[in-house]
Amino acid sequence: MLNNALNNSIDNLLWRLKRKNPKSDITKLVSIAASLLTNLRGKIAHGESSAVQSDEDVECIRFLDVLAYAQTLKRAKITDVDIELIIGAVYKCNFKYMELFNSKQKDSQ
Repeated sequence: MLNNALNNSIDNLLWRLKRKNPKSDITKLVSIAASLLTNLRGKIAHGESSAVQSDEDVECIRFLDVLAYAQTLKRAKITDVDIELIIGAVYKCNFKYMELFNSKQKDSQ
């Protein structure tokens, strides 16, 4: 449902997972991230004191944060194009905002 809004951000959000799984497409990367997050949630729920152990764990948590924010924007009836701009500006996970900014700068000259 948010594929269009996150398409240009996935490689930047899940770059460590992409490096470990270079032949994986976006759907597979999201599936891997979901699995890691499920395992992490289980560790935390069962009281493991050092649950977050890897850079990949942190990367997946950040992805989940961006995903939740994008879902909130979608519920607010924001378009996918605008969601992509907003998450790029807030989370620095794509360059769409900078591309728009640069094009407006050129137009005003």
